[in-house]
Amino acid sequence: MYQRILVPVDGSEPSWQALSEALRFARGLEDRPVVQVQVLHVLDDALDQAELVGHGNAVLAEAVEQGAAAAITVSPLMKPAIDGSIAAAVLAEALAGGADLIVMGTHGRKGLRRTVLGSVAEEVIRDSPVPVLLPGLRR
Repeated sequence: MYQRILVPVDGSEPSWQALSEALRFARGLEDRPVVQVQVLHVLDDALDQAELVGHGNAVLAEAVEQGAAAAITVSPLMKPAIDGSIAAAVLAEALAGGADLIVMGTHGRKGLRRTVLGSVAEEVIRDSPVPVLLPGLRR
């Protein structure tokens, strides 16, 4: 069913939970010939790029380590936002990479914060050509 899983990561707890769920999901698909897990860190073009690249490299390295600990190869990728939109970059990569599934975290903002900040997950869900899984945080 799913052979290519895209996991956007930003270093937040919800994104680590999404990666954990994607790795667990990939392990359950061992009967498939190959399950590819790609982690994507999108650079927000509104902030200092040098700092963001360093942070992105650290996040991607951690994601690769988590994959190795789960015995799953994780391919890291860093891309810039598209016209200021992180969601657009996620969706473009899903199409370009042939993703069958996107697994991503959500910060669960509500009310005015959500209205002002928007929701990357909501935009991805709305426009995604493939299924999107939003695992909840385990406390």
